[in-house]
Amino acid sequence: MREYGNRARKEAEAKVQQLCSLGLGSKLLIPAVLDQLHEFVPSHSSTFLWADNAGNIVDAYNETPDAPMFLPYYLHEFYNRSELDVFMGWRAILQQQKNAIDLDECMTVERSRFQKHRFYNEYLSPLDIHWQMHLVVRDGPDSRGVVMLHRGRREKPFSPVEARCLERLSAFLAYALEEAPDSVEEWVDGEAEGLLVADRQGRIVWQSPAARHLLFLANHDRVASSRHRAVDSSRLPRKVKSLCDRLEAVQAQKRVEEPPVLCMQNAWGRFRFAASRLEDGADSTGLIGITVRHQEPKALRLMRRINQLRMTPRQRQVCLLMARGESYAEIADQMGITENTAISHSRAIYDHLDVHNRQELASCLLNS
Repeated sequence: MREYGNRARKEAEAKVQQLCSLGLGSKLLIPAVLDQLHEFVPSHSSTFLWADNAGNIVDAYNETPDAPMFLPYYLHEFYNRSELDVFMGWRAILQQQKNAIDLDECMTVERSRFQKHRFYNEYLSPLDIHWQMHLVVRDGPDSRGVVMLHRGRREKPFSPVEARCLERLSAFLAYALEEAPDSVEEWVDGEAEGLLVADRQGRIVWQSPAARHLLFLANHDRVASSRHRAVDSSRLPRKVKSLCDRLEAVQAQKRVEEPPVLCMQNAWGRFRFAASRLEDGADSTGLIGITVRHQEPKALRLMRRINQLRMTPRQRQVCLLMARGESYAEIADQMGITENTAISHSRAIYDHLDVHNRQELASCLLNS
């Protein structure tokens, strides 16, 4: 696993802080924040659990493609149930813990016994979670949720230094959990895209891992709502199945009100589904291909791209504000710098990206 020096870690920390400060609402921000956290404290995957003031888990997000299969299973089989045989439980952690702690500190039995329990073997092990670090995110005395970083059996345990690093982000993570604004200014295509194949009756015959994950999020505004029922991954949800019906009607030359395209929106973002028939030579296979693309707020897409560039933290902040249309006076006011300093940063950004105005800047960031 990659090790980071102090300079690289400070830069990675600044990127997480900037994402947390976008003010877009937790379900739009948390997936992006978890992704960026890998650069700050390396891990192969991560999870966030939303909680209420009583210490109850009210929602969850895991960034791995297998999450649709395992999160509902965990909530139904283990949460506040058999996990308590070997694990102190989330209510106790949310109420008691103030610092980042590792999984071993949350066990109520020896690790050798813990690893023989079905909680480890049926939930943690299939997701390659052997080492885990938790940080309770608080707003004052109230717990808002838990961020969890995961490492596998062949990786190193988390260190006390990494725990302290994660703790430094606590206030920013709490800010990221603020309520979402009433509306998003503009949606653009994100990086996540998947493909699934279904027959005319809506039975799924194949799907990419990304498609499975996006389909799950599009149809579960609250992941915890699937706690008491299994997620049927063999059939298309009713709304998505309607794309197959529209496509068949088009092929039969019937009058159709809408094309075989569907946009669904919830707290996780927008999801665009588009259907087309799959052909095998001259004969139709009877199968339908459906692409699903995740769409996210323009500000988040810009920030993702800016964080990939070799710039100073100040330049990244100026770059984002410029791409969002802020004037130099507004940038100076928001950042606490002079207008001349903002202009100086802008010139360096233009030179770095080989663009000449803000329109070219935004196009470069969104289309690269």
